[in-house]
Amino acid sequence: MEMGFHFYNACCFLIIFSKVSTAIDTLSPSELLIHGMTLVSSDGRFELGFFSPGSSKNRHLGIWYKNIPMQTVVWVANRVNPINDSTGLLKIQSSGRIVLQAQNSTSVWSTNSTARVQNPILQLLDSGNLVVKDGKESNPENYSWQSFDYPSDTMLPGMIIELQGNPKMVQRKGSEKYYRSGLWNGDGFSGTPKWLERWNSSDWSHGCIHSKPLNCRSGDGFIRIGKVKTPDTPSSWVNRTINLKECRTRCLRNCPCIAYTNLDVRKGGSGCVMWFGDLIDIKHYQSGGQDLYIRVSASQAGTDYEARICSYFIL
Repeated sequence: MEMGFHFYNACCFLIIFSKVSTAIDTLSPSELLIHGMTLVSSDGRFELGFFSPGSSKNRHLGIWYKNIPMQTVVWVANRVNPINDSTGLLKIQSSGRIVLQAQNSTSVWSTNSTARVQNPILQLLDSGNLVVKDGKESNPENYSWQSFDYPSDTMLPGMIIELQGNPKMVQRKGSEKYYRSGLWNGDGFSGTPKWLERWNSSDWSHGCIHSKPLNCRSGDGFIRIGKVKTPDTPSSWVNRTINLKECRTRCLRNCPCIAYTNLDVRKGGSGCVMWFGDLIDIKHYQSGGQDLYIRVSASQAGTDYEARICSYFIL
């Protein structure tokens, strides 16, 4: 009888201990996160909660690396509106809106997403991304809000890398894309400016148009433009095995193909990328970038010198 009693106690202890030690990474509309409580990503890498920077008594809601002895914060919600006591309270409303409150229910920070979610939860992902999503939804495109869209001063892996087509760096303001690097070409991101150049002085929206129409039936050619950031890739085709010569042949035979280049620039170049439709977001640099071969009419294809580009295109 006594042995059975001890066995029962041991089982209860194990059950309680397992519940306590299991990381909680989600918050539902029926739950609150207050000072002293945290959300921890399922892999135990990131933690969300209230913290005070340095010797300050102000409190912020933030995300930090959980297992680094010196607290390293990677994202802050109420950076400009701290809470001056321990009354902070975080909740997610049934509409999917996140609200951070201080004493007397004063809102100090909230999200303004207009997308409504039927069964919203707030979840801290293994990537360090804090997201609002519908239940077990796993497609990032369907998140109604995510902290990765509102970075602080720290860039986390996955925050700026877009894998559609070939990998490239992308920065967004909300859902709007406002910076894009060229494609990953094996040696780096094509056309990424050096640190001495001014990123913010660039206008990424303009490109060029043909001064003479293409005519696939009567024959087109290509001109080479060097040191460019390769175009965006909404409509592109990638082959990792063929060389640049074969890439040119395939592009020339395919009338909608408007440009091509190597996928990988190392060791003389390999692979093939072809673009179809408009060439979006190209920039020419004094250094860096890579060669891009753009389709032109046969009457224009007699040279590939960069100095003659303006005679072929209206920039």
